[in-house]
Amino acid sequence: MGRDLNSFCYWCVCKGPKRVFFKVRDGPVDWYFCNTEHAEKWLNYRQQPKTRELCRMLPLERNAYLGNFTMEEEISRLTQNAE
Repeated sequence: MGRDLNSFCYWCVCKGPKRVFFKVRDGPVDWYFCNTEHAEKWLNYRQQPKTRELCRMLPLERNAYLGNFTMEEEISRLTQNAE
């Protein structure tokens, strides 16, 4: 079984080789991000009830869900509806 040398940013779903991403280790799981800003946003919003499911979607599923919207736009919409 070979190692997977590619990954994606869990915030913006940008794809590329793992070596160019910022890695966050959470227990036995490694999460990859373009930069620290994306990591901080994802770590914050993945714990909130209204945005948790969006942050945990895989790239194809998230792209289908978002359509032409960005993560920031969708999170803004979800958090405004929560108030």
